[in-house]
Amino acid sequence: MKPAICIITLLATMWLTAPAAAQVQPLQAWWIDTGDTDSTGLGMGIAPLGDINQDGYDDFVAAGTLGYWVANLYVYLGSSQSDTVPDMVIPKPDSLQWFGLPTFGVGDVNGDGYPDFIAQGTRQDIPPVQEYAYLYFGGPLLDTIPDIIMKNESEQQSHSFGSRGAGLGDINGDGYNDMGITDPWFGGTGYGAIYLYYGGNPPDSIPDIVIHADSILDHIGFHIFPLGDMNQDGYADWVMSDGQCQGPNGEFSTGVVAIYYGGNPPDTIPHTVIYGSVPGADLGLGLTTFDWDGDGQEDIFAWCGNFYPPDNHGAVWEFNVSPVMSGQPNHIFLGIPGYPGIGEHVFHVDLSGDGRQDLISGAPGYAMAGLVYVFLNGTGQDTLYDAYYYQGNFNQQLGNIGSGVGDINGDGIEDMAVSEPAYSGNGRLHVILGDDGLHQSGISPFPEPLLPQTAVLLKAYPNPFNSEVVLEIFVPSLKNNLIQIYNLKGQEVSHFRLVYGQYRVVWDGKSNSGQLCASGIYLAKLSGIKYQAIQKLILIR
Repeated sequence: MKPAICIITLLATMWLTAPAAAQVQPLQAWWIDTGDTDSTGLGMGIAPLGDINQDGYDDFVAAGTLGYWVANLYVYLGSSQSDTVPDMVIPKPDSLQWFGLPTFGVGDVNGDGYPDFIAQGTRQDIPPVQEYAYLYFGGPLLDTIPDIIMKNESEQQSHSFGSRGAGLGDINGDGYNDMGITDPWFGGTGYGAIYLYYGGNPPDSIPDIVIHADSILDHIGFHIFPLGDMNQDGYADWVMSDGQCQGPNGEFSTGVVAIYYGGNPPDTIPHTVIYGSVPGADLGLGLTTFDWDGDGQEDIFAWCGNFYPPDNHGAVWEFNVSPVMSGQPNHIFLGIPGYPGIGEHVFHVDLSGDGRQDLISGAPGYAMAGLVYVFLNGTGQDTLYDAYYYQGNFNQQLGNIGSGVGDINGDGIEDMAVSEPAYSGNGRLHVILGDDGLHQSGISPFPEPLLPQTAVLLKAYPNPFNSEVVLEIFVPSLKNNLIQIYNLKGQEVSHFRLVYGQYRVVWDGKSNSGQLCASGIYLAKLSGIKYQAIQKLILIR
């Protein structure tokens, strides 16, 4: 891989008046690795491996598979020194066109004490499309050969087998951790299927339980995660979410979070179903589970696309899990107003080293560049973000994927890795160390990081024009956006105030009073609170 970029200085605006102990903290990368080629897409999947070489440092694997024909997995061994050179490269199995998107951990399913992982593979050179989930056993014997290969249920109906999955704990009570793999676009009655595989030594490639979408839950399987034994019956339980699921009365894309109980056999019908509050809420497009409130029970964190005035579009909803749940979130986590994307990818890691897992939310759409939010858990917990990681690279999707990777530098604190998969096509992998100096800010986290200079675009076509011109815009904020048309004397002749979701306007060459403007040169100015762009217009009558 390319040389490391260590201890990156971030573009950030900090408070001059707030006490130092109360500031929202910008994070720095320990190292950044860039993919070898312009089609590597490094970071399209990340999974922890534990300490596979037993040297006292945890290790992890990352996928590089943005290129259609180029695909590998890269194993990084932990060390006290930053090191971006992969210690093992796992090539795509023969005949596959796509491999490693995604790559995710499933826990220890073969009982050897090491976490295992899955990489998806697709072959579509000869229709119909064939999809696979390749299971690799972690540990000292990790090699480049998959240990178990699971195949899609139906070549005609499957569209995304192996695209999501997780370790679920021991859902059937046989002493082994089990796993689930999904196919969220499996056809049939609705879309989606969930495949449950019991662990064993070794496990096998045949699903023990298959759950399909039905007339009640018409979309299932976008995410699945473990919940532990929430009803205290000796069996692990689990949760599924899907943002495309319709509501109980057919409402469009309310999204759903559904809890299933383990047992012998485990449930195939959910015990608890929570729908999004409004059509288009897409509840569950992002999902993770961990114990937020310290009661020993995993809680649910799900993305929700509700609009929160004045201009927060999207949030992370947290549900305290119990056998009897109201369906209302217990906490709502918001990002920076005016910038959608929080909650599109969520995961957890004890980044502050206090023994409590912290909420991490990638926002790859932030300001067309991407941002990673950190909400610290612990004493005095709140829903304000306490730290962030930002690079300011336009349209590179920072935070698209992320994962806790264990303690890779041996300081006793968990670390994390996040990806920037669209970076020049090569992709970049950012490793961020945990730090026991991180603290809860306790204050509203504003102002926000500086925007990349290329985050605001204003285009015009046709230009020159004689009757009307289309102004196409790329706006990084949802708040206070305005287009003004000026003549060369600096006089405003027309203006347009933009609403959320509006990315183009048409100027008909008339003034605000409806009079035709004379031929000549005009300036269109797009502006918001923290940015502006100007485009010259040529009107020819």
